[in-house]
Amino acid sequence: MVLKTDKSKVTEGDIIEVKWKCPNSESTTLTLDNGHSTSTIQVEGSGTKKFRLNSVGKTTITVTSAKNGKSSNKGVKVRVSARKYDTYQRVGDNKFKELCQNFTKKIKNYTSRYKYGWSMMPKDKKQASISLMIILGIMIISSFFPSAVFFGISVLAIYCFYILMKK
Repeated sequence: MVLKTDKSKVTEGDIIEVKWKCPNSESTTLTLDNGHSTSTIQVEGSGTKKFRLNSVGKTTITVTSAKNGKSSNKGVKVRVSARKYDTYQRVGDNKFKELCQNFTKKIKNYTSRYKYGWSMMPKDKKQASISLMIILGIMIISSFFPSAVFFGISVLAIYCFYILMKK
């Protein structure tokens, strides 16, 4: 009588392969006992079968052969250890990191396009753009501080006078 398993130590949930040979047996049974429950199945005199072991501890696999009214058995023990889980990575950490990376990529893309567009813009349009930005800034500031309107318009007038006198 021969009984073998492909592994003697496994992790919970792993699959093992059991091989047995019981020549000239009239009936053969295969029993799995994990200490909590026992399963017995009728099998051929020789063969292989795969089992998933889910219970932590020792599982005893026994083949029992009956011949001419006599029964004999052989057992093998398999140690099943608990599955280790990765506890260092929390759910969602990678998503936040990817979101930040995508945001920085978009900002870099925007700034490079803006710089390229600014470098290709004619001088007249650059001055007009600067003037519009100043007016926008004055409008925003004046909504919070009404007295700043006079100061902002004065700064704009001085800037426009500087541009006119420069040429």
